[in-house]
Amino acid sequence: MVIKGQFLERPTLIPVGEGLVLEGVSHRGERRPGLLVLPPPPIEGGGMDHVVGAELAFAVSRAGFPTLRFNYRGVGGSQGARSRRPQDWLDDAREALLLARDNA
Repeated sequence: MVIKGQFLERPTLIPVGEGLVLEGVSHRGERRPGLLVLPPPPIEGGGMDHVVGAELAFAVSRAGFPTLRFNYRGVGGSQGARSRRPQDWLDDAREALLLARDNA
C-alpha cells in the first residue's frame, strides 16, 4: 500500500551495448518531462547515491516528475569495468536516457 506523499524507489536495470547491464533507481511521476540524473564520473568516485544527485531526484519526485539515476559501468551494482573513457560514460548516459524516455 502506498501512502500519499510516499515516494517509492524502484530498482531499474539499464541494458547497454556489449551485454552489460547498469544499476539504476527510478521514481514514478505523472508530470512531464522526466529527469535523468547523471552521477559524477567514475574517476571522481561518483555514483547514483551521491548526495547532490539523490537529493535532486527526491526533490523532483516530490514535485510529481519521474526520475532515473544510475551507476556507470563498473560502479556499484553495474556490470563491467570502470572506464576512464568519456565516450563510455556518454554511451551509458544515452542508454539510461532512452530507457527513462520509454518508461515515462
